[in-house]
Amino acid sequence: KDVLSIPDRAWTAVAEKAKEENKEADVRKAQSDYLKLKLDTLFREFLLEELNPSEETAALLKDLPIGGPKGLPLDVLKAFEMQPPAVQRNVAETFKKASASGTIQNPAGWVMTAVQQQALRVKQKEELTKGKSKIVAAKPKPADGWEHQEGKPLSEAKPGLIVSGKVTNIVNNRVWVDVGFTSDGTFALRDASNFKVGDQVTSLKVHEVDLEKGNLQLRAQLRSQKKSEDGKVTRVLPKAKAKAAAEPPTSKAAAVAKARAKAMSQDWKTDFSAARRRPSDGWKHKDAKPLSEFTVGMAVKGTVTNTLHERVWVDIGTEKDASFWMEGNSFKIGDEIPDLKIDSIDEQRGRVLLKSPSS
Repeated sequence: KDVLSIPDRAWTAVAEKAKEENKEADVRKAQSDYLKLKLDTLFREFLLEELNPSEETAALLKDLPIGGPKGLPLDVLKAFEMQPPAVQRNVAETFKKASASGTIQNPAGWVMTAVQQQALRVKQKEELTKGKSKIVAAKPKPADGWEHQEGKPLSEAKPGLIVSGKVTNIVNNRVWVDVGFTSDGTFALRDASNFKVGDQVTSLKVHEVDLEKGNLQLRAQLRSQKKSEDGKVTRVLPKAKAKAAAEPPTSKAAAVAKARAKAMSQDWKTDFSAARRRPSDGWKHKDAKPLSEFTVGMAVKGTVTNTLHERVWVDIGTEKDASFWMEGNSFKIGDEIPDLKIDSIDEQRGRVLLKSPSS
């Protein structure tokens, strides 16, 4: 076991230094701060010894708080250490910037969330780049480039605008469409194998505009359709159900995202008090309907089973309760909520997200 031993001369030196800097200094407080620093340092060294990280990971951990009430506990450190170097670097760099701006109230919760998000992004990127050498564009780049000289300036494309146009290219599961601007818009699909250059696509929504890079990001909606040259009309299936139901940053979805960020930034040890504690037999409902009976966009009703800040859980008949985010949440356990709509379904995890009743 480690023992912290502080000789009398150290206490005296701390008191003398405090008096030198300020004659009215509280010597006891100065000595208390000194002891706290020593204990925090000892605890940090103990956690790092338990973790036994690589040199690269240890270097990144220098920028992260370890131990103490506001530091990272061992389980979070282990989750960080298990990630690939790219994820570790991204989390450490993002944490450093966020910490400098004073937006992090709960480092442990923040880092754990960031690790999960970055790991998911890396996994998605790896899946996207698998077999990259085999990816061939449906149409080679024209000699005069992809820009449309007679198109409207990209500055007129605003998030939320509904557009339609003709397919100009396809690469893997990403489609480019001439929607009337100087640059083609692009969106991702779960499967673009039935798309061809020349197909007409309707009811696409402008999601993001980057004037500097000349990029126009679109999103397919539930009502988006494709009309091929032979006149056949089919639905356009987005890359992910959750993204298909996403709203532009200017809509009420921005308020929901803000509520999520606000909830995650709270101190989960002291402020995260759910309205109801976890039952001894868990949250699952035994007599539940299978997820296969539910679809995105379906209207459902349910009973509130729990609330936590801006998040509300509702029993809609699935094995696990569905949930939604709502700023200024006023729901209570037992409240009946009609006319809810399913926003996304994750069959692997058994999760159902609902649209906020206010959206």
